[in-house]
Amino acid sequence: MQSMQSHAVGGAVAEIGSATALFVYDYRILRILQSMQSRIR
Repeated sequence: MQSMQSHAVGGAVAEIGSATALFVYDYRILRILQSMQSRIR
């Protein structure tokens, strides 16, 4: 029972970590696109 619980927690942490990484990645791409647009203008 304990091992199942810790496994679920680990899975949740991994999901949150990957979601955070994706969010940061998207944010960086947005910043790059914004800077490119401001350069074009």
